Amino acid sequence: MALSTATAIPLVLMRGGTSKGVFVTDDALPGAGPERDRAILALLGSPDPMQLDGLGGTHSSTSKVVLVRPSEHPGCDIDYLFVQVGIDRPIVDYAGNCGNLTAAAAVYALEEGLLAGDARPGLVRMFNRNLGQRIDALVPAPPTRGVGPDAVGPEGDRPDRDGREGDWREEARLAGMPTTGLAVLTEYLDPAGPVTGALLPTGRPRDVLTPSVGGPIEVSLVDLAAPIVFVRAADLGLRGDEAPAALNARPGLLARLESIRAAGAARMGLASDEAAAAVDSPVLPRLTIVSPPPPSADLVVRATSLGRAHHACPITTALCAAAAARTAGTLPFAYARVATGTDTDADTTAPGTTASDAAGPEAVRIAHPRGTLTVTVRTSDRAGREIVAVGVLRTARRLLAGTAYLPG
Repeated sequence: MALSTATAIPLVLMRGGTSKGVFVTDDALPGAGPERDRAILALLGSPDPMQLDGLGGTHSSTSKVVLVRPSEHPGCDIDYLFVQVGIDRPIVDYAGNCGNLTAAAAVYALEEGLLAGDARPGLVRMFNRNLGQRIDALVPAPPTRGVGPDAVGPEGDRPDRDGREGDWREEARLAGMPTTGLAVLTEYLDPAGPVTGALLPTGRPRDVLTPSVGGPIEVSLVDLAAPIVFVRAADLGLRGDEAPAALNARPGLLARLESIRAAGAARMGLASDEAAAAVDSPVLPRLTIVSPPPPSADLVVRATSLGRAHHACPITTALCAAAAARTAGTLPFAYARVATGTDTDADTTAPGTTASDAAGPEAVRIAHPRGTLTVTVRTSDRAGREIVAVGVLRTARRLLAGTAYLPG
């Protein structure tokens, strides 16, 4: 459809974890290409540091769009496409996924009735179009708008047909969030190498990069859920527990971090060289600073996104960090403490559970600026030779539904 005639865009604004995004059905925007990119920029009000004329929230965590459609893949319920949108630059990036909004995508699909009649109650089988990745989402007591006429509930009862009201009961609170939301457990299946094709893109747990800003530095390049460049805080003259605002107040440090990230992109094969990475791969890989943990966590991270320190930790970064903490030889592995299952500061605690219920020998607790989140790691055997799935509990909440009007 032509952008000139598509000024009215039906949408839903949703929070997922510590991110917020605009959700639309796939057919609400033009097909893939420059016209769709222009529509997405207009929808969020970019490029503009204030995103004044759109729905963006002036932060990388709130400048996002998700396109959802019934799945075209066997064994899946929905396909979704995540878009990271630049704020002061006209960036429309489809390279990666957002773990926070993955949970919200499951809720959106259920609420909008996008599931087929044979969908299993409480389970949304998703296909991420960015990475070609399968993800399962478990949603307690799901709504029934998308359930077929012959569906029965988990106890053999037939669900009501009166829509969303009163259907969802189990909520949880995320660390750093002022409100609760619907608890959604997401599990990423066969998660290694979604971008580069390998858990360790260079075949090595550690590499030495020579970025243009500063001297050589040792890193770990890991690709699980998203490609990440891990670097030690001490090698940057940091403790590792600095507040994001303190990191963002140091332009020299940010330039150094971006130079390392871009050099990592070139080493991973995502750009021809460091200079090209700013244009060809501005979002991935992300750079993450790691440091030794306190007793309440297994690893401390400070993540970056779009050239700035992240206010919390992107979920795909946390998933990759947890996997790296279970991969011998990497920088996160050198720092990581084995989870004991006795943590009392887990990121989310659902009613009727304790933090220790969620932790265990397969758990990795990631400390970030807003709190601690727990990632579960499933391996093919006790030796941990192959990571077959990673999972995390997030919350999601529908904020509004309405129509956006594009300029012109």
